[in-house]
Amino acid sequence: MSIAWLVLLLAALAAAAFFFYRQRQQRHPASSRNDRYSAKEPITPAQYSLMLYLQEAFPGQPVLFNVPLSHVVTIRHADDRRRAQARLAGHWVDFVVCQDDGAPQFAFQVDAYHVNNAEEARRTAALRHRILGSAGVRLLRLKKSVRDMPPPHVLRSRLLDVGAPAPMPTMNSEPAPVTLPGALQSPAEAPSDSMSLTDLMGLPREPRQ
Repeated sequence: MSIAWLVLLLAALAAAAFFFYRQRQQRHPASSRNDRYSAKEPITPAQYSLMLYLQEAFPGQPVLFNVPLSHVVTIRHADDRRRAQARLAGHWVDFVVCQDDGAPQFAFQVDAYHVNNAEEARRTAALRHRILGSAGVRLLRLKKSVRDMPPPHVLRSRLLDVGAPAPMPTMNSEPAPVTLPGALQSPAEAPSDSMSLTDLMGLPREPRQ
């Protein structure tokens, strides 16, 4: 037998051995008995302080943390439902205050948790506001620290005075289609009513650098 044939035979045997090994691995996956894990904090002390603050501001109401938007709203109408669903899946809010029946009442975004760029934070909040606003849920942007916040009862009073945005209508019998801006439009396509704490409290805005 020539060396060339011997090399081919060894290569074939190696390939066959690897194939049967992979088949065995698929039929008998590795045991998880020796897997080990480390605890990871699901909420930071600063986030917990804000949660306690919101619980004090809205006593007796559920306050949820780190909530996907798909758990807060559902698509009522979209020209491209798959695209709208994909956009919805890529966003979440830091806190949601719910009513007694579990329906969302107010949502809160803390810019410092996500990006260091103020303009990017504003654009993100604008898009999330359009999604939430079309469902009648007010979005408020908060500072990172509770020290920057008004007393809890003042925040609650001002938010209740402002109220929720009116939900946008669904499709009707007219032939012209109605598209929910929150589902399909980008931040540049429609104006935003995204509200910051400065807006809510009626404070003067700091000049942009």
